[in-house]
Amino acid sequence: LDHVCFPPMVEPDMFGFVDPDNVLKCCHVIPQFTQGLWCLDSRGISHCAQDKLDWQYYYVNWCI
Repeated sequence: LDHVCFPPMVEPDMFGFVDPDNVLKCCHVIPQFTQGLWCLDSRGISHCAQDKLDWQYYYVNWCI
């Protein structure tokens, strides 16, 4: 399966424009448990986003 991850927040294009033609409309993501959590200290970056429980990678389960 393909896998994806969240890009680092420090990337200059992190919050830039996204062409709607390049957006995946729907898929099922499955945590890649073997790679562990994104934040090793269990604190996360954003309290509002509650990202402390995000996984490093996710498998993408898709079909055409």
